[in-house]
Order: sequence, then structure tokens, then C-alpha cells
Amino acid sequence: PEKAILDNNSWYGALYYNIIDNGNNIFTLLGWNGYNAQTNQKIIEVLSFSTEGNPVFGKAVFANYPSIQTRILFRYSAKTTFSLKYEEVKMLIEKNRILKFRKGSRIVKRKFPLIAFNKLEPMNKGFNSNYKYYIPLTETINAFRYKNGKWLFMEDITIITEKKKSRKKREPKMNLFPKKQD
Repeated sequence: PEKAILDNNSWYGALYYNIIDNGNNIFTLLGWNGYNAQTNQKIIEVLSFSTEGNPVFGKAVFANYPSIQTRILFRYSAKTTFSLKYEEVKMLIEKNRILKFRKGSRIVKRKFPLIAFNKLEPMNKGFNSNYKYYIPLTETINAFRYKNGKWLFMEDITIITEKKKSRKKREPKMNLFPKKQD
């Protein structure tokens, strides 16, 4: 299924919880599939339309990924939770300096809309390809970033969470007790 291009009569299917409009009548769908009693799946599916207006499921738009795929399937243990979200996040990136007197690179903070997800690994190396034993690594985040019509794979990214400044709340003056008078 990771390499198939399907139509409305034979599509992979999932419970889709997010639709991302990529423009030019191309949409990226994020979905969940209760694959079986021991394994769940989350899916990144690409929906486009033929010249006749019929839906086409799957498109080779995933770049820098280990293999060419038309959709991305994440298989993991049904006993765990796996996060697959589309959101604008702030992350650290290395930016090359192109200045007259400075060479090298520097780390900058930038906001990007990303499809972010945990890296999945088996609980034990002996369980390779047995997805009912795959769990997310909470400290390792991978992502896809949409650029020039492609979803670019980014491995081991650092997402920055910012603390919002909270104002000190003042207790309201109720004047419940009269002031002492001399």
C-alpha cells in the first residue's frame, strides 16, 4: 500500500482527522486505522483529482524519505499512543551565514508548519517488523515540511516549547470587612 496509487473504488482508507490544503487541488490527509486487535496505524495520505474530477489517492511527494512512497504508514502497538500532528511549531535550524566577514553557520529559531511524529522502534531488537511491539520514542521527533510541492523528511528535530508569561493575579477587593476606625 505504501507505493500504490488508488482510486475512489479501491482506496486504502482510514478515519481522517486532519485535512491539509496544499494548493492546486492537492490535499494531505492524516488518519488513523485500527488495523487489528494488536496493531494500529496512522497514515499520511495524499488526495488529488484527475482531469475528469475523480479522486486519486497516493502521490510520490515524500522526499528525503528512506524509500519512494505514495503514502506513509506508521504501524505500532495498539497498547500505546502515537502522535501524528500537523501544526506550526518553532524549531532550531542551522543557517549558513553568507556575510562578507563571517563564515560558518549559526543556530536560529524559526516557525514552520510541520507534520510532526514520534520515531517508532520495537521494544526489543528481536521484534523487528513485528509491529505489535513497536512503540514511540518520546524524545525523538521526526517531521515532514511542505516545500515546493514535496513533503521533505526531517529526522531528529528539536521543537521548542515556549512558556507563556502569566500575569500575577491580584485578589479582588471585596470590602467584606469594615476598616477599623480610631
